[in-house]
Amino acid sequence: MMGKKVVSLMAVLALLLMGLVSNQVVVADSGEDQYLVGDWNGDGKSNLAVRRGTAIYMDTNFDGDHDILLRYGKGNNEDEYLVGDWNGDGRDNIAVRRGNKIYMDTDFDGEHDILQVYGKGNKEDQYLVGDWNGDGRDNIAVRRGDKIYMDTNFDGEHNILQVYGKGNKEDQYLVGDWNGDGRDNIAVRRGDKIYMDTNFDGEHNILQVYGKGNKEDQYLVGDWNGDGRDNIAVRRGNKIYMDTNFDGAHNILQVYGKNPPKPTEEPKTVKNPPKPTSAPVAFTPKVVTFAESKVGTSYANGYCLRFVRQCFEHCYGFYSSACCANKYGNSYVRSSSKNNIPLGADVFFYGSSITCSTCKNKCGHVGIYVGNGYIVHGWNGKIVKTTIDYVVSRGYPYRGWGYHGNVVLKN
Repeated sequence: MMGKKVVSLMAVLALLLMGLVSNQVVVADSGEDQYLVGDWNGDGKSNLAVRRGTAIYMDTNFDGDHDILLRYGKGNNEDEYLVGDWNGDGRDNIAVRRGNKIYMDTDFDGEHDILQVYGKGNKEDQYLVGDWNGDGRDNIAVRRGDKIYMDTNFDGEHNILQVYGKGNKEDQYLVGDWNGDGRDNIAVRRGDKIYMDTNFDGEHNILQVYGKGNKEDQYLVGDWNGDGRDNIAVRRGNKIYMDTNFDGAHNILQVYGKNPPKPTEEPKTVKNPPKPTSAPVAFTPKVVTFAESKVGTSYANGYCLRFVRQCFEHCYGFYSSACCANKYGNSYVRSSSKNNIPLGADVFFYGSSITCSTCKNKCGHVGIYVGNGYIVHGWNGKIVKTTIDYVVSRGYPYRGWGYHGNVVLKN
């Protein structure tokens, strides 16, 4: 387990309202619903994910772009999202908690494979995740004050009772394999000081000083360099400063997710403001020109998404894709309005007479918006330019539009 216990903002607020938790998790407005930490690809290194509703965008190579997109649960309607290696395969995956039921996914298919019933749900002070006995599988613990009740065999009963810290008087409880022995243990954070227990005796064995305490947006735990030991990171907006050698200085800076929104300011009054010399000039994205140049050419029927992908790859060197237009739209539909669709945006439709061989749903349809209600798309064996309303009239209900790969075009 790569020290990945981040409690959802909704769950924390609920607990605070019930008076069960003090300030156990520090989560500021980041622009994301939640930051999570896990070893998503089994390479032994922890990395980041951001959750936006039901979509979890996982980075695996520290490049700041997501490599895995998993949809799971009901988003902010869940009590809590948790991360763990539930089946011991070396890869962390997602679970959602609903009361005292934890629904664990093990194979990234968005369906739960293990149902663990443990604790008293929202009456608990905190749910934690760790490999408590070193068997390679993460399991659940509940914290009640300074007592942590750890399950190790998924039977819903605690097998280890760890007493540590001062309960709800602590700033935060964290979990990690602090000494690399293969077993996760507890730490408590008091300001910028993290007191780590390594041998389950209830006394700290390692004192790590890091960050600015409660002034940080968030404290995270992970094995950032793959050395088998978890360490601390602090998040400031979308920048995560990771320590790898317990020296209190960051060794890795990972930029991921959205910057927090800036606070609004009162508009300043300017006397005699200069008049604009000209109106803003709209530009035509390269992908629009390229797509329109292909109108009239032959194209394999049923491959509308492939055409869109090839246009973006040719013009910008990047593309996003999925098994079909319908599933692709699940990730990238931004608005269901037909008004003010940006040039170059992907335009999505429901329907299709073709069933996707991968997800078993209707494939849907997608094209590139080129202005004035028109899209360029693959249709009946050709690349054509038609109105959105034409596609709707042919039995494909309009779904919405989105930026390709969530990238706003600038040229």
